[in-house]
Amino acid sequence: MDGFSIFAKRDPDAHLYLAVGHEERSETEEAIYSDLIERAEKYGITDRVHFTGYIPDDMMADCYRAADIFVLSSRYEPFGMTAVEAMACGTPTIVTAHGGLCKVIKDGIHGLKSDPFEPEDLAMDMHTILKHDALAYLLSSEGSRVARGKFSWTEIVNQLIEFVESNDFKESRSTVLN
Repeated sequence: MDGFSIFAKRDPDAHLYLAVGHEERSETEEAIYSDLIERAEKYGITDRVHFTGYIPDDMMADCYRAADIFVLSSRYEPFGMTAVEAMACGTPTIVTAHGGLCKVIKDGIHGLKSDPFEPEDLAMDMHTILKHDALAYLLSSEGSRVARGKFSWTEIVNQLIEFVESNDFKESRSTVLN
């Protein structure tokens, strides 16, 4: 929310939509939700932060497509499936610079990579996408192409088969077995 609060000062029309937790939030999710509300109050942006609550699977694609940008600003994200889903739907996406997905996408082509520990940079990345239609179009089309190409079930299975049949797998397997 730090990056959005900076961005919101620059763009009076900006709104942040957050889907937090499951249908019935756990104690941990409740604590996160409360913390987000406190942060919105702290930054004076409560009127621009909207909590949608749980979004059923059959509505997710429409929600991704309705967004101008999808931001996955986790401080660490092992993979980032929600970002891949947003990209597949053609939504320009910003992914965290800390985690697996940033190693797969090309910065400035498939999406933007941003460091959530640098809220000014994250705010600038959001601003850049929204103010440059050509970049937004490129991220939308190329992000969708790479998400649908690299992360379809067929492609994942093909990559797994290729890895299992590779010498790398055979060598790592023999090391473990010895």
